[in-house]
Amino acid sequence: MSTRDTWNRWPVALRDSLPAWVLARIIVLASLGAARFVVDEYPGSALARHADVSLVGWDAGFYDLIARVGYAPHGDSYRFFPLYPLLTRALNVVVPGSSRVALVLLANVCSLAFVVLLHQLVHRETGNVDTARRAAWFGCIAPAAFVMVWGYAEPLFLLLSVATFLMFRRNRFVLAGAFAALAALTRPLGVVLVIPVAVEAFRGFGGATMRGRIERVIGVLGAPAGALGYLLWVENRTGDLLLPYRIQARPVHRGRTVDPVTGVVHALREFFDHDRVGPLLHVGWAVVAVVLVVIAFRRLPIAYGLYAAASIVIALASENLDSFERYAFNAFPLLIAAAIVVRKPRVETLVFTAMGSAMCLYGVVAALGVYVP
Repeated sequence: MSTRDTWNRWPVALRDSLPAWVLARIIVLASLGAARFVVDEYPGSALARHADVSLVGWDAGFYDLIARVGYAPHGDSYRFFPLYPLLTRALNVVVPGSSRVALVLLANVCSLAFVVLLHQLVHRETGNVDTARRAAWFGCIAPAAFVMVWGYAEPLFLLLSVATFLMFRRNRFVLAGAFAALAALTRPLGVVLVIPVAVEAFRGFGGATMRGRIERVIGVLGAPAGALGYLLWVENRTGDLLLPYRIQARPVHRGRTVDPVTGVVHALREFFDHDRVGPLLHVGWAVVAVVLVVIAFRRLPIAYGLYAAASIVIALASENLDSFERYAFNAFPLLIAAAIVVRKPRVETLVFTAMGSAMCLYGVVAALGVYVP
């Protein structure tokens, strides 16, 4: 697909993506309204005490704090990578209101850009505009997509991830490396982008010119360079190069790293021994994710399947599977796989209705402090 063809398809991508993007914001606002109703009706309950009925709850509050005052010398703020709060701080200079306004505005603009770019990528890979439209819709109303409306880093990360794929699939490896480096500065998972970039770079390495080979090497180094840059800065401040990952390994967060099977078994024990429904839901979504990974391997170029598989393995490789749905959502090839499978109009309507309803429910329980997004 030429650059001109890509440019000419932007209006179609925006037209197909915008209704889902708007609908997602209506659903999330409705979920906050429902959560506020519960808090108002039961003001002295445990739910009311733990609720944060806003778009800056949970991790969004940390990003806002980092944007306003920077990283605390002590504490666990270092587990949040810096690009999103840095951009929020820059945007806050020109946007009226508090840093929270800039945080949420940036997330929502990036969210729209992500699904539009995803539409472009899927159309390039499949040649099917309906598949591209469905992928954009899944990117808006998947159950974990409520965080794309909150002040979370996911919209920026997903935008940069899709941009990385779009660039290396067009053999523009220097730009792919740049986007991968920025993604690695946004979330810890960004370093995994080295896998698909390396696969694509190696695939055409033998037939490339010397300049092309250098560009491919630059592209491969992008994600590791981005992650290492932040880790070296952390080491300079704290003396601990791997502090962000050590913080994530604490029991109050993800817990120690285990193999994925042990992680799933631990979640099932939480359900059977302590009657916790949340871990069972994580296991259910893990099954869905694995199925979609298989579909990605079968129906998409191998770089997509490898990236999705690595992302899901990392998401499952911890004692605590809290936030698994969000981590799996970051593996955007799963959205493409779902769009490929769901083809019939009636099935599409049913699936989108179920996804939107689940997203609303997830938004409610997250705002009430019951679910860790």
